[in-house]
Amino acid sequence: MEYSSLKHVSMRIVSLVFGLWRRETRKYYAVTVLLIFMVAGFNVTSIFHQVHQTRQEPALPKDFQESRVVKMSVDQIYKERLQYVKSECRHSNKGSVSKIFRHDKLHIAYCPVAKIGSTFWKRVFVFLHNDTGTFSVKTPFEIPRAVVHYGKKNKTQISPLDEYTKRTIYGNYTRFMFARDPYSRLWSAYLDKFFLPDFWRSFALHITRQRYDPTFEARKCGSDVSFSEFLEYVVSLLPENMNEHWQPIQYKCDPCQFKPNIIGKQETFGDDSRYILQGIGQEWIMNAFDHDAHVEEELSMLIDYNFALITKSRFYRNCTSRADIVRRLWQVFQLNGYLPIEETAESVVKKLSNTFLDRDIFKRYVLEVYRRTTVEERRALKHQRKEAIVGAYKTVPLTLIKKITEIFLNDFETFGYDTAPPNKRDT
Repeated sequence: MEYSSLKHVSMRIVSLVFGLWRRETRKYYAVTVLLIFMVAGFNVTSIFHQVHQTRQEPALPKDFQESRVVKMSVDQIYKERLQYVKSECRHSNKGSVSKIFRHDKLHIAYCPVAKIGSTFWKRVFVFLHNDTGTFSVKTPFEIPRAVVHYGKKNKTQISPLDEYTKRTIYGNYTRFMFARDPYSRLWSAYLDKFFLPDFWRSFALHITRQRYDPTFEARKCGSDVSFSEFLEYVVSLLPENMNEHWQPIQYKCDPCQFKPNIIGKQETFGDDSRYILQGIGQEWIMNAFDHDAHVEEELSMLIDYNFALITKSRFYRNCTSRADIVRRLWQVFQLNGYLPIEETAESVVKKLSNTFLDRDIFKRYVLEVYRRTTVEERRALKHQRKEAIVGAYKTVPLTLIKKITEIFLNDFETFGYDTAPPNKRDT
């Protein structure tokens, strides 16, 4: 439609509206408002003309438009997180930093905290330093977990936060760390270390032997620690003396001393990790990261590790069994939202009983069930995981919740987490 034609039509509209207004001014309030806008300069013809012109102008490439908008919003998120932490540091006067992973050529420094994606980032640093020993790998995620945590580090730069390290990293380095909701971190530690048997011989036995009248099994094995008992144990300790898997962040990686310029969160781990790697020109690492492969490795690692406990230790052979390990692992995988809830742990034990509950057969079955879950089922599994932690905290007395918030208050406040437990938060 030509501009002159549009102008003629719009003038006819104005003429008709003016006639209506003269006859029934009081009745047509909407028409009156429209006329006022037109008189004030709201020209309908010009709007038609602007739309016509806009359609003829070449648009910016979609990727550029989206990246520009996303980059602004993402940068703002990290800026606000940092400002929030800095404001909280004004009121904090205690804490410590355990160790720093550095890469001086890339000018990056990372402060690891257990149960907050530390395996992922240690893998990255070992890979970037080409410190994989006899293992030839193309991506960090091919490095065995045992090598990452227990292998000898010949090239990887790991140091305390001493004066030399401060002078090195406080300049133009990208310093980053990750935080996690304390409630989520405590639940994760309980499942991995107490519901599964990893810490039975140490911390769990200490807990069960404190009971008023412990059973012989409890004194011998520590195999039945409840979630509330675990939390009671945690709050009975001095924070600086806690195990790293549940110690408050400020005692492993105090942000007020480390002074990060990027703070990631477990809840947005993938996006935050990509942002950091993109900033140092290593975004391809995230492109090589396969979520499903990561989950499958997590499942496989937990199966291998917990079955190995029975093989290597008489204590565990006397306190648990293959059937018990299968039950516990299956339940943990369901609680963590990896496997559907419909198939019970007991039914899996019965189904695999004719195989003598062989580790590799059980592993294949777990991976098979995970792989055949659909996209819709994966969404439901996320809800299942949320319901699990909500249900767990429903069993915790309010007096104990208050003690947790006191012990972990710095983590809650510094990183902006809600002190209300998961079962008391708005959905």
